[in-house]
Amino acid sequence: MGTLITEVLEPTFVKKSSPNYNLSVLVGADRFTIFVSDRQQLHAMRAYHMPDSDELSILKDELHKVYLQDNLLKLGYQEVTVCLFHAGCTLVPNPLYHEEDARVYLSKMMPLSANDEIHIDHLPSLDSRNVYSIDKGVRSIMESYFPTARFHHATTPFLLGTQQLSQHRNGHFMYVNVLDQKMHVVLFQDRDLLFSNIFSFRATQDFLYFVLLIFDQFKLKPETMPVYLAGQIVKESEIFRMLYRYVRHIEFLQAPDYLRVGERFRMLPSHQFFDLLSLKLCE
Repeated sequence: MGTLITEVLEPTFVKKSSPNYNLSVLVGADRFTIFVSDRQQLHAMRAYHMPDSDELSILKDELHKVYLQDNLLKLGYQEVTVCLFHAGCTLVPNPLYHEEDARVYLSKMMPLSANDEIHIDHLPSLDSRNVYSIDKGVRSIMESYFPTARFHHATTPFLLGTQQLSQHRNGHFMYVNVLDQKMHVVLFQDRDLLFSNIFSFRATQDFLYFVLLIFDQFKLKPETMPVYLAGQIVKESEIFRMLYRYVRHIEFLQAPDYLRVGERFRMLPSHQFFDLLSLKLCE
């Protein structure tokens, strides 16, 4: 069964106020994380470790077990947003986007089956669309629990959150979100997006290779350009130690200032939840 690994219930959380709250859910890459917030503040959070499996029956069983034990999931909410993470997505600039070709854009990046539905996240601030697929079975499972849910790809809030940071800075900045054995790498110059891609890695050397490859591709210097880390990575890890040998300016992303967090959440490594906190930008 999914294992509860992190829990935060702030004193501001009031169960009977749930109709005024929003529920955000992140599913994928061995995670099931839920946030309860209003438009200004985070009130509750729970994170579960889940078996990372493509089998629908396993996903259905594990979600059902979590649903039965987690009282937060049974409350009524004003809005529910489900954020899905998998490797299948591609950014298409608005001037090049044609709705009838949406499936074609994605099929050039990955094989698609008859069960794959094409979904679109609109990114006006980036003048682009995030095109991704959702398995019909996965959507059906999620809608059985959250029938009014809006869906997003997990890369969408991370892109919007990092752009929000970059628009107040000058120069190049790289952001890396680590989820299980996948890494979403984003490169901005000021507020302009230069690069976004998901890589799978199995070893520290793979992780390091992909980061340094982007430095080389854009002729940037790892001695001077900062790299910001988010997701499932800690300072004591081998990945961090190896990366620091080449990249001199490494920081962990902090909780964004457009959503207030309480004292209990501030005790956690907030960089691990930057993507979900940034879902507010998708409203």
